[in-house]
Amino acid sequence: MTKLSTLQLCHVFSYVEYFDLKHFIQINHKCQHVCNHLIQVKCLERNLINVNVPLHSLYLTPSILNGDSANDKFTTFDYKQLTHLSNNSTLKALCFSYDATTEYHLLSNIIRQLPLHSLTKIDLGTYDIGEENIIKYATLIGTTQTSLKTLSFWKDPGKNARFSEPREVEVLSKLVKCENLRCFVWSPSFVSMQKLSSLNLFYHLDTFNESVDSLKKLPNLCSLIIRSTTLNQFYSIHRVSELSYLTYLNISGTQINKDPAVFSLDKCTNLKYISVYYIASISEEVFDILKYSTKFHIQLQLYSIPLENDEFAPFNLTGIQLDPKRILILHMTMVQRKIKYRLAKALFNRFQQWPPNLYFKGYSTFDVSDIHKCTGISNSLVRLELHFIDKILNLNSVNSFSYLTSLSIKHCKIKTEEPIPLNGLISLQRLCISHCDDIQFLSISDITSLTSFTLKDQACFTPLLPHLIKLTNLKQISLSNISVITDNDVEFLILLDNIRHYIFEEDSIFQEKEKYFATPTRTVSFVTHQD
Repeated sequence: MTKLSTLQLCHVFSYVEYFDLKHFIQINHKCQHVCNHLIQVKCLERNLINVNVPLHSLYLTPSILNGDSANDKFTTFDYKQLTHLSNNSTLKALCFSYDATTEYHLLSNIIRQLPLHSLTKIDLGTYDIGEENIIKYATLIGTTQTSLKTLSFWKDPGKNARFSEPREVEVLSKLVKCENLRCFVWSPSFVSMQKLSSLNLFYHLDTFNESVDSLKKLPNLCSLIIRSTTLNQFYSIHRVSELSYLTYLNISGTQINKDPAVFSLDKCTNLKYISVYYIASISEEVFDILKYSTKFHIQLQLYSIPLENDEFAPFNLTGIQLDPKRILILHMTMVQRKIKYRLAKALFNRFQQWPPNLYFKGYSTFDVSDIHKCTGISNSLVRLELHFIDKILNLNSVNSFSYLTSLSIKHCKIKTEEPIPLNGLISLQRLCISHCDDIQFLSISDITSLTSFTLKDQACFTPLLPHLIKLTNLKQISLSNISVITDNDVEFLILLDNIRHYIFEEDSIFQEKEKYFATPTRTVSFVTHQD
């Protein structure tokens, strides 16, 4: 362990109620001097009082997910027991789990225990929590932690159809040392962050173009990610081309095909990389950006949806000069659009590649054999999603994708009356099945490389259990939408010795059995319901 620089204790969840977290960390206490105290701990807030060794990063998973500070359940935690954190001079990063709404009292009590201006990184949860709480959070952070270099201040604004205003976060302008900022709204006062080099910004309506004048005043800004909050409406972001000093530009969640002016990027003489995600449709306008492939690298996520007349935008790349070596198509989502021979040929001939991630959604009938017939696809596909399909034909064709590492099948009906072997999926590590018919015909036990299995379907639960015992590489199981289990089912799951982590729904029947699943070598977590 002489080369060990960071000790990360991940997935320390609910089982520490039965296995003392203090003792768990003490096992590794002898190597602390080697680690130089760079210990990261992920735990529930109720176990925070047991974390009494020097830490570098603290990752908290609030036990009440998507909560509300008015919820009485939050008050059960005794914040007075956090005084030991005041002696923790090594703690530099404070992060909350990505799927949880941070509860203000918890965050404020932790921060107020720490030395002023001691943190260099804060990463908060995902949901818009309302104007009053946002102002409180911004004030707390902006006045007590001005040494921050990285701040991720919420991520999904407008979840409740409310869009924040710049005045709600103006106090963050005091973070003059900040170099990396993710925020859901831009305030002109942020110009004070002269060291800002990376900005991840949401915009609403025409607010981005309005912010360009102040963005120009940031001399070190080289990386910009701009995300639209209103994909169903179009608002131009063409003034982005005025930020001539950018080296990386990421445009996400916008109907970019309606904004040809955004492609006037000749002024951005330093631009080396551009990523375009979640575009509204594959169309000729979208590919206007490809003319820049001779100047800088381009990453695309293609998204094809029917237009107003239920037809698809034309796809024609003839006459466009491009350099396939500088183009990377990361994802392609097809909604109701069949991969016909001409489309497949045009894509592959012009780009000399297939996206490694393919998503197909909303079909009445989908024949999987149509995919593997496409030239070059079998040697490149690593992730496949089949969602909301009334009838899937020839699912056994997935065996031709020997490099596939992730497969997701949701809300589908599999047309078959015979077992479907899956022994060709020699690289598959993650499998997710949700709300599907005839899943019992899938020979899941053939996938010997599988490490993570997710099932969201009561009907298939018991029939699939015998397959799991044959998967010796399986490390994680996630179960939801399951309300009926037998004692034999529970005993079967408990005896799967190779499983290191279980994920169940909160308030599910599995939560009543938590103590049986949690062991010193196996962790358990409970999450809110997700479809």
